[in-house]
Amino acid sequence: MAVPKYSTDDYGFYDFIVKDAFDAQVYPDWDAELKVEFYDSTDTLKFTATTSSDPALEKDTDAQGPFVKVSGIPLSGWALGIVTAKIYAKVSAAETAPYPMIATAFQVIEGGEGYATDVAHVRDSFNLPDTIESDLILVHLPAAQRKIKRWVGADAYEDAISQAPENTERAAAVRDGEARLTGWYGLLDWARRAGAQGIIQSGADGDKSYSLKTTGDLERERQAAFDMAEDILSEYVSVAAPTTELVEAQDYSEESSE
Repeated sequence: MAVPKYSTDDYGFYDFIVKDAFDAQVYPDWDAELKVEFYDSTDTLKFTATTSSDPALEKDTDAQGPFVKVSGIPLSGWALGIVTAKIYAKVSAAETAPYPMIATAFQVIEGGEGYATDVAHVRDSFNLPDTIESDLILVHLPAAQRKIKRWVGADAYEDAISQAPENTERAAAVRDGEARLTGWYGLLDWARRAGAQGIIQSGADGDKSYSLKTTGDLERERQAAFDMAEDILSEYVSVAAPTTELVEAQDYSEESSE
């Protein structure tokens, strides 16, 4: 099985199973001793997930049975490479064998440097499933960036990605608009990759109950993302930008044809 990849400007996700003495998948003892330590490629302890940490361990289940997961691990500052998980779990007060269980959690990869938005912001904007890995988001950033530059102009974009933008409101709009356009390019791809889990259908922010959308649903969501990007950036469109997306179509109905 391929190792999941999450970038330094994204959130990490990990899940694991625990079995009892009869080799059945069960939840471990849900107490203060349950924990998962995450070590980056330099063998540095970067995060410890417990039942009360932020983010915390959660119970979940699928067709194979119960499992434990942790979502939303901030990866900024983690060394690139393989992350190792050390799982300290007990079942009916008995330590698992081995104790701790040691496993490969995921791989940390480079983030999208030089863009106004970041992978985590795109993920949050579309409430993407944790199984959508960072590289599936990163691949659509260049196209979104090119379109944003055409809309607002290269100078405005460079200001937006600077450490201290002269126009902070425009910089925020460019960040949000680029995230929405990344989704406009990526939603169909993400839906195919998500498979039966699908892209989120409904629910409040943070609701991770997914259902598979139809092509029509996805096209409407893509259009909504594009429309939102237009609305966010409408007051910052450069008059010199070679674009037609934000300009009303001209009505030629009254012109005579030759």
